[in-house]
Amino acid sequence: SMPLYSAQPLRQCGERIKVLYHGIIYKTRGLEMAVESLPLWRDEFELIIRGPGTKEYMSFLRHRAEVLGVGHRLTVEEPVNFDQIIAEANKADIGYFVQPDISFQKNIPCRTSSLNILWQA
Repeated sequence: SMPLYSAQPLRQCGERIKVLYHGIIYKTRGLEMAVESLPLWRDEFELIIRGPGTKEYMSFLRHRAEVLGVGHRLTVEEPVNFDQIIAEANKADIGYFVQPDISFQKNIPCRTSSLNILWQA
């Protein structure tokens, strides 16, 4: 599902650069790898993981960031209301989405859906 088009203002990056993952918070979404990589990111980058997920997995991601010494650069939060997705995503500087090839059915739609969205625009 995608919300309807909503014009958003162009904005400059601030002193903190926000990288946003917005989607289901589940172990097949490559989120553990993102958290594990945080110590390698420059200090001005922070990761926001936003979406529905189990409390246990969300806590696991937070705990892992704390153990790695980058807990202050990770935010894991509940999803926003559907009509606020675009406006809230616009507050981030970079979008993050990685999903490993876990099956043929997942592989084809993930590689072609963004092209379909471009043609619909």
